[in-house]
Amino acid sequence: MRLRMETRASCAVRRSRTAFTLIELLVVIAIIGLLITVLVPSLVRAREQAKRVVCASNHHQLMTGVHMYASEHNGFVPPSVPAFNASITWIVRQLFAEGNEPPYPTEWIHLGTLYKKRLIPDPQTFFCPSYTEFPHCWPRGWYEFAAYNGLERVATSYIYAVNGQVDYYPKAARYYVRLSELKREALFADVFISNGTKSQQKGLWAHMAGINASFADGSTQLARVKPVYAQQAVYLYDHGSMGDKDYFTLCFFKMLGGDRSWIEAFPKLPPGVTK
Repeated sequence: MRLRMETRASCAVRRSRTAFTLIELLVVIAIIGLLITVLVPSLVRAREQAKRVVCASNHHQLMTGVHMYASEHNGFVPPSVPAFNASITWIVRQLFAEGNEPPYPTEWIHLGTLYKKRLIPDPQTFFCPSYTEFPHCWPRGWYEFAAYNGLERVATSYIYAVNGQVDYYPKAARYYVRLSELKREALFADVFISNGTKSQQKGLWAHMAGINASFADGSTQLARVKPVYAQQAVYLYDHGSMGDKDYFTLCFFKMLGGDRSWIEAFPKLPPGVTK
């Protein structure tokens, strides 16, 4: 009996020694909280970096498609549509009413031409994984988007720089253009501004402090953007006229191509004046 009592007593002592005190539990919780505080931002940055890499891979595939298209079409890149605004050239499919077809390629346009030609067969390639806002997100932008007039269908995450309607290019002057004529110019980039009537939301800077942009020489790089330009894009999204948005887009693409004087001078640079 005595032996049993001693055994029970020793077990009780062992149990009491293995239990945590309240202070010890609080210390452990505090340490775990500190680790979460330190690690979560790193995990967020790592996840965003992975998305940025996927987006850059999409750019590379699209630019490869552009070069393949040019090699098959006497050096010309996919054409634009003269009726399009610069700031909404993220549309890749344009329908027209019967009997009102224009004298230029219809339906799949801009970068969408690469899909039509099966140079880029996977539609997800046209979407940056960092975008979550409709209509620039996969798969909704591809399958569900339709503009108010029902003619513009299929939105992507990338703005195509070849266009015809910006007032600061003569209309249709850039409808057809050869790749060799673009030199260092940015050909397409992540969405950064567009027409508010297209159900586009704010927060359209795809990556931390910048966007991915692809250039006519085939290169793709993360273009880091000053906060003031991001703020200007948001302001124009809320208050600007279509002409202001188009002009900003024109200046922004010139900045991407290395001509910083355009974006630095916006909106003071008079229309039609080059530097």
